[in-house]
Amino acid sequence: MENMLSYLTDLEEKNVIESLKKEVYPVVLWGAGQIASVVEKYLKEKKIQIADVFVDDAYYAEEMYLNSIRVISKSKLLEKYQKVNVVVGYSDYQAADVLKNEEWVNECFYFACTAYGEFERTPFKLIEDNISKYQVVYDMLADQKSKEVLIAFLQTKLSGNVKYTLQVFDRRMSYFDNDLYRIGREEVYLDVGSAAGENVKQFIKESGGDYGYIYAVEPEKKLRSDLVDYIDKNKIGQFEIASKGAWNTSGVINFLFDGESSHACTPDEQKAETLQVELLDNMFDYKKKVTLLKIQYRDGVEEALLGAKRILKEHEPRIAIMIGYGIDPIYKVPLLIKRLNPNYKLYLRFNRGAAQTIVLYGLT
Repeated sequence: MENMLSYLTDLEEKNVIESLKKEVYPVVLWGAGQIASVVEKYLKEKKIQIADVFVDDAYYAEEMYLNSIRVISKSKLLEKYQKVNVVVGYSDYQAADVLKNEEWVNECFYFACTAYGEFERTPFKLIEDNISKYQVVYDMLADQKSKEVLIAFLQTKLSGNVKYTLQVFDRRMSYFDNDLYRIGREEVYLDVGSAAGENVKQFIKESGGDYGYIYAVEPEKKLRSDLVDYIDKNKIGQFEIASKGAWNTSGVINFLFDGESSHACTPDEQKAETLQVELLDNMFDYKKKVTLLKIQYRDGVEEALLGAKRILKEHEPRIAIMIGYGIDPIYKVPLLIKRLNPNYKLYLRFNRGAAQTIVLYGLT
């Protein structure tokens, strides 16, 4: 049995903020989406001056803004500056990595993690204290690639250096097309945490519209409304959406809707609301057996799985869960799935070149 700790010491550390403070060339932010928005706010908090925000010409549009900063095109950027430092503001680090070789780029900077404000490196003690659990997961993973991905994720979180992730990243993958499976005809998709439907839309596109059924779960009213509008506008059939939260009980919990930081909370927390919750087992009548279960959020994954015991045992769907939002889910979620159904073989993959895109895949 390999000792994981031997891979987690003597790492090459990176401190993006301290490095940027020493730079003399202007700092520009590449990207104008949700991740770029979070990165811009963090840089501002750390008193790093952003000279400009830019996107590739193909994605540029007039009057484009990021957090009140006007976005410019890459062409315009090259007209303004001879050399800059680029902070990457999206998760396709593998694509951005080629940018560092261009003459106008002094250096590219990547944050090891941007999700849920977890920019700082993980203290070694937090991993060391639970190393026996990480070791169990490491030993149970179904292939060598998964073991390499787990080590690379922890190395990146500990060091702040994305090179460890990029060294094992193979290609861009998705919940629907990866090196473990590709969705087929008559696929029945249970999408937990549908948001405004990004993954539902991708599922429909990659299936070519030839699928069995879509069950979507999204309790946030505005996001759910956006998804329903899309479904209605495009006359998409074989679709149901639930407004309740996926939990390990049926009833009501206190919940704070706060974008990516939404979570169950205490009644006295500011802006707390009540949320109707239900077991995934009882969320729909499931006229068709679920063949793919996807979960993509941080807080409440274990509760959702505990409410899906029957689905995991009787349907045995392929599982795809984003577990890069912190370090605890990396061991907690795999151990829970194995407890609920030991038949699952578990794999880890980076869907993109950023550590936070690590996905737990489960196949029977």
